[in-house]
Amino acid sequence: MNNSTDILLIYPRPSDTSPEKAPALSIFYPGAYLEEQGLNVEYVDLRFDSMGYMWGKIVNSPLVIGISTMTGTQLKEAIQIARAIKDNSPRLPIVFGGIHPSLLPQQTIQADYIDYVIEGEGEKPLLNLVLYLKGETRNPYIKGVHSKECNAYFHPESDSYLLGNDHPFPLTEKTKRYYAIANQHNHVRHLESRGCVYNCRYCYNKGFNNGTYREIPIEKWDKEVHLLREHFGDSLTHLSLGDNIGSKQRFRDVFGVLWANYLKGFLSLRCDFIDEEISSLIDPVWVDHILFGAESGSDRVLKDVLGKYKSKQVIIDCARLMNKTKVRTTYTFMCGVPGETKEDFRESLDLARIIYKIDKRSGITFFVFTPYPGCDLYTEAIKNGFKEPETLEAWERVSRTNNKYKSYNNMYFLSGLAWMGRKGHKTSQNFKGIARLKILWLEILARIRIRFKWLNCFGIENGLAQRIITKQAIHNERLQ
Repeated sequence: MNNSTDILLIYPRPSDTSPEKAPALSIFYPGAYLEEQGLNVEYVDLRFDSMGYMWGKIVNSPLVIGISTMTGTQLKEAIQIARAIKDNSPRLPIVFGGIHPSLLPQQTIQADYIDYVIEGEGEKPLLNLVLYLKGETRNPYIKGVHSKECNAYFHPESDSYLLGNDHPFPLTEKTKRYYAIANQHNHVRHLESRGCVYNCRYCYNKGFNNGTYREIPIEKWDKEVHLLREHFGDSLTHLSLGDNIGSKQRFRDVFGVLWANYLKGFLSLRCDFIDEEISSLIDPVWVDHILFGAESGSDRVLKDVLGKYKSKQVIIDCARLMNKTKVRTTYTFMCGVPGETKEDFRESLDLARIIYKIDKRSGITFFVFTPYPGCDLYTEAIKNGFKEPETLEAWERVSRTNNKYKSYNNMYFLSGLAWMGRKGHKTSQNFKGIARLKILWLEILARIRIRFKWLNCFGIENGLAQRIITKQAIHNERLQ
């Protein structure tokens, strides 16, 4: 039996402070697919594993290393890891995959510490690449793989994407310890579909999934949920799903499975998906949390710029219906959208306050608009002054909390302090019990600032908030 590692898959930390403990599906799905084909796969999740543990895996001489990354903070750590590996093992092939490399594969492959880039879903391209590196196939020209070796780029085609029945089951012997951590925090996530049925003008999904939407057949998904239930027993009480369930019938089918397995669901939906019929089916007994993309309080921005909702009344109606369900919700907004005016931004602040008042279990977060290549708004963002990063490293500084306007950057922290403190939301997760007093005074100041729209000159409070949150996150990790 060959015990050598075919591939080591690494998931860098996406954030220093987030309490998120969900399974790293961007490496677990492709890894499980390779395991099903008989390959020896090892995993490192640097949210939970130390750098020493990672280097211990590298000492075992894997054939290739794969690193999954998003834009921003996670990309910065991914680059640091890749450089360190190349310094120690110059001939060890490194593959970058995930959202950011998929959207900018040709720029990513230019980095001297990267040998291959996977564009789009990783299962099929990664399998074919590993088989080539093992010498089991001879063709280096692989769909969905950008190769420095042969100086060639091969974009994924329709057959590069998995159909519903082909999706692997990501819980394996080697990933189960990470699932155990997720389960301790009620963060187990299992996708019921891939892609999206909608066509929002700002979303990376259009480029990453090539405009496709694929549901996992409900019978297969039902079986997989049963397997999760059997593995964890009664300790599994919550299950997080993918983005935007595609239809009302699919909604009924999916939550029929959750109900049959005595599980509470965490899901993402559009505000216009919620009507009297759907809201009547939503019960806190089997729905724990719903995330809504509100995006803007301006009708013009919603309809003409983002291509999402007809008007903000859709969002207000959703908040009213959700308040009746007594289910916890989060509404996310964007600021810094191309063409957004100060008045549009003020309308978003006003709408956020209205939602928070209507939906008594809601939390609200503001993110800075991130121009993703492949989305319709990318070109408009450049026309409106966004300076397109010319290197992979320059994208480290582009994130959903970073914009040239300080008031927009401040809103990420101000909204988190002001509107994410209700039971079950991030502040209450990070600061439990008496520890809440450490941050409470900053929460009160944030509410005052937003009420009167005093959004600038936030440097001292921002620095204190980040320091307090980081120290609390480190303290919480030590207790686990």
